[in-house]
Amino acid sequence: MTAHHVSPALIVARTAPVAPMSAAARWRRAWFPTPAMSALSLALLVLFAVSGWNLFEWAVVNAHWRGTSSAACPDDIGACWAFVVARWKPWLVGNYPAGELWRAWTCFGAFALFWTWVVRRSRAASLQRVLLGFVLLPVALCMLLIGGGRCHSSRPRCGADCC
Repeated sequence: MTAHHVSPALIVARTAPVAPMSAAARWRRAWFPTPAMSALSLALLVLFAVSGWNLFEWAVVNAHWRGTSSAACPDDIGACWAFVVARWKPWLVGNYPAGELWRAWTCFGAFALFWTWVVRRSRAASLQRVLLGFVLLPVALCMLLIGGGRCHSSRPRCGADCC
């Protein structure tokens, strides 16, 4: 008869062994695992390179940048950025008063900083601050855009309240 011995102490957990693999080896394994996948990956790479170059030529190299309307773009060879450059303000901030544009730019900057912080924060960090930001940031930006509740002569009136 065999005697079995059971240890009263728990075994210390160890991490699983990981074979070190270079980034190039991981990339090669992901994109070129078989001859068929290699051919498909190379075909897609060529397609994306040609499409990307054509887009770059159309959007930047052959584009029309100067003018105030689409009439400044006589041909269809490149993008017509003249109209976009002339009309950027109405598209981006609407008819917001020119003297108060700093408010809109501050909102854009605060929003960009908040999202940068959300994306780059530690994954171990609590979500309470993120959720608080999702609640407080829109309120703060709205207050900044409407001027903190003050009435502005350049803004329309809604009865006795400011819009």
